[in-house]
Amino acid sequence: MTDSLRKVIESPQYQGTAEIVAYVFDWTKNGSPSSATTILKDKASSATLGTTYLSGTTTVVGVNVTTPLVQGLLAGKEYRLETVVTINTNTLGAYCDLIGE
Repeated sequence: MTDSLRKVIESPQYQGTAEIVAYVFDWTKNGSPSSATTILKDKASSATLGTTYLSGTTTVVGVNVTTPLVQGLLAGKEYRLETVVTINTNTLGAYCDLIGE
C-alpha cells in the first residue's frame, strides 16, 4: 500500500510528551493560501481531538501555513495533524502523522 499524496514527505514526526510545537506546511507547489484550518485526530479512531491538544490559531504567511501549538501528546499514541487551505477557488488538504514519545 502506498502513502497518500496528501501526506507530507517529513511524516511521521515524533513529539515528546512535554514538547509544545507549531508545525509549518509549505504550499509552494500549489500557491498562496488565502485561508487555512488545522485539526488534530486520533489516528486509531479518527476522532477529532479538542483544544486540549491545540493552542492558538492557524496562521498563513505567503505559502506557509503554521499550525496552532500542538501539546500534551501521549507516549506511544499516534495522531494525524491535518491542514485544509483555500487557494484561489480550490480547497486542498495535507497531513502529517505525529507519534507521541
